[in-house]
Amino acid sequence: MLDLNLINGRYFAVKVNDIELSLKPCKLKTIRKFQKMSKNAETEEDIIDIVSIVLNNNKTNYKVTDEIIEELNTDQMNELLFEYFDWIAREKNQNPN
Repeated sequence: MLDLNLINGRYFAVKVNDIELSLKPCKLKTIRKFQKMSKNAETEEDIIDIVSIVLNNNKTNYKVTDEIIEELNTDQMNELLFEYFDWIAREKNQNPN
């Protein structure tokens, strides 16, 4: 029997302030939510929500607080999202299954 729980995960390493995190890839449900949010993202609050979801989906289940996220500037948040989604796309292209 194929046990999908035994498949090794891939992680995206990121450092926020002094916190090192290994971010998990998003589930399809979350990616769809991001797509919907990004089409309607009009405020920094929308971007902060997306960053919060990404950062809190980490290997150790470390809770990244709103205070930590709000210390980031918009350039840092945009770069995080760009690099993270680029990583997901590269991983998908390497192994489309």
